[in-house]
Amino acid sequence: MNDIKNNIKAEFKQWLHKNFSKSTAYSYYALVQKIFDKNFGISQDWQRYSNDIIPLLARYFEFANREYYLDRMTIWYALDYFDKILKFIYPNQNKPYKNEPDVKISLYDGKNDYPVADTSFYDINSYIKFLANHIFKQSHKLNTESINTLKTLVLIPNISEKIKPIDIKDVAIHIDYKESSYSAKKNALSQYCNFLYSMTANSAFDYKSNPIVKLATTNNPNNMIGGNYHISQPITGKQPLQIIFENNTCREYLHDDIDDEKDDNSKEYIPDFSLIISDLVDILHIDRKSIVKHFVDKEVIKNMRPNAEKIEKIYGIAKDKTVLRSYFSLSSTNKFLKEHHHSVYKNGFPVNYDNEGYDYWILQSEAIRELDISRNAFGDLITKNNCSYIDYIKGYPRYYDEDIQYLKTTRLIIEAQRRKILYLRKNKKIKIN
Repeated sequence: MNDIKNNIKAEFKQWLHKNFSKSTAYSYYALVQKIFDKNFGISQDWQRYSNDIIPLLARYFEFANREYYLDRMTIWYALDYFDKILKFIYPNQNKPYKNEPDVKISLYDGKNDYPVADTSFYDINSYIKFLANHIFKQSHKLNTESINTLKTLVLIPNISEKIKPIDIKDVAIHIDYKESSYSAKKNALSQYCNFLYSMTANSAFDYKSNPIVKLATTNNPNNMIGGNYHISQPITGKQPLQIIFENNTCREYLHDDIDDEKDDNSKEYIPDFSLIISDLVDILHIDRKSIVKHFVDKEVIKNMRPNAEKIEKIYGIAKDKTVLRSYFSLSSTNKFLKEHHHSVYKNGFPVNYDNEGYDYWILQSEAIRELDISRNAFGDLITKNNCSYIDYIKGYPRYYDEDIQYLKTTRLIIEAQRRKILYLRKNKKIKIN
């Protein structure tokens, strides 16, 4: 590093005192020294290791995330995430840092942790893949040289017995970074990178623009739960909303226990139970409280496969459950959306049925106010034959506003408006000029 002075430690200390209070400057300096000592051995030569400071900082950004709980759905994204992080921190599978047991891995049954292993961050993906293969019956290629497979295989059935009646497939893998001071060390090392960047103007030290640091900060597994879909067909006056699974990883979804007969003998399938409550809030455009009340139930589905013969349904949407959360079937959500979308669209009818989105659907109370008729008249005159509507929750339909605006101009509605006025005048509920 030719553009950094040899007395880099002294320069860093001066820079800290110029930018921070005395106590903060001392704390940052001491923490950076501890970081170098821990990862490179007792080191006075900071310059030697500073070229590789960003991968080390990414490691501490990751450790500052503290912990993850991964069930059979969220584990897919997590594995892809750890692949990216590990490739950046350990290029060419080199181990530039001391390989200490930084990570505690346990199985979590919703209440208690059952320890499985203490391992280094370098080996984290091997353990997660191994557990996913044996607990969730997934098929991940892995290197088992660095993990104690025999001990883990003995632990799994023992844990399975302890957590009954909970199915082992429903548990979560708990990843816990054991040290509690990672956030402070991350902040100190970040300031060291700021110091290097200010001295050299070398973009290699601009950690804020580094994609892996950004990944660990904003797109770590704790922040990427749900949202595994995108809209393939927007809701309009003539067609229901439809969604498809969105694979936000680079992985194939392989399972050992898929025995469906296929010509290519593939074990891949697209996860069907992939939607969570917040997804239904967005998909159905219904508040969370109502989703929980009407679509979540104590009964759950234990079979993961979408082609299961027995599927219990809650309001027409099949549901599965892990110890972390409920998951809803994407395929039966699409079916539900079709079954509860009722359109009166006809070619040549003077209504625009192409408006996209829920902004064009209004509640019954809004429709009554818009038409300016009585509730009784609304019940008599607005029918499934003359107005499009959606009825995701029984008793709470939403009506297509373009149909309401058209009906407002029809003779029957105008007559109903007049009857309302006469009734209000007769009962002295409106002022007569």
